[in-house]
This record gives sequence, C-alpha cells and structure tokens, in this order.
Amino acid sequence: MPKPFSYWLPEWMQNTINTRTCSQCKNPYTKEDIIAIGVRSTDNGSLECSMYIEHECSSCGYRALTTFAQQKETSLEGMCCAILENIRRKKKTEKSRMLRKRKEGIMTEREVSQFLNSMQKFKTHEEFLKEIGMSLPKEKDNDTS
Repeated sequence: MPKPFSYWLPEWMQNTINTRTCSQCKNPYTKEDIIAIGVRSTDNGSLECSMYIEHECSSCGYRALTTFAQQKETSLEGMCCAILENIRRKKKTEKSRMLRKRKEGIMTEREVSQFLNSMQKFKTHEEFLKEIGMSLPKEKDNDTS
C-alpha cells in the first residue's frame, strides 16, 4: 500500500501543518489533509525555489497552499536532493526495522525438531499438500501426438 504524502515529508513540515487552521471554517489541519507536494519559484527570482504543500480541509473541503519560504534553496536540484535524502533515510529505517523483526522471529532448535518430526509422517509431497489444505497441482497432458 502506498504511503501518504505526509510520510515522506520532513518532521518540521508536518509540524508546521499541525499549527495551521482553515481560513474558511477555522478547523485545524492535520498531516492527513495533505493532497499534494511540490516545488515553486519564489518572488525573489526564478533561481530560488521553495517547497509547498496543498492541503484540503477535512470539514469544508477548502484547499490552501503552505509555502515554506524560510527554507528556500538556490536550485531545484538542491530541493529535490533534500527530499530524496529524506526518503532514503526513511527507507533505511524501515529496512532496519524489518531485519530486526526477522531476527526476532528465528526458530529455536526445539521448534525445528518439532517441525521435522511432524514432516516425517508424510510419505509424499502430495500428502503434505492435502494435510495443509492445498489442492494438488493439475498435471498437464504433454502428449502431442
């Protein structure tokens, strides 16, 4: 399942959204209200750019933009590199968590021997498949005469 936009944003951006309210109904925005992220040029010229997020009020549906002008970059490349670095860091953290979970799920010697003992009661692979509720694979007729 794809991650929401807010997952990839730096924490300081998410925190900024949590302090904003809808200008129409005064309902507070949450990071779940983010519907788009992007990069735009600033008023200081076409060489500077800053990130923005578009959010939609969950109460009234009003859409607004928040531009992060204080964190502007002098190039689009620099801004994109910062985003990609944040994504790389998050993926590395996720991978580390997955490896930790796998390590904690290692079978003990006792569990391995119990499994092997239970497997010995099956004479064929087909018996094992029937025991676990799998249907046997259908054999294809290879006779092409």
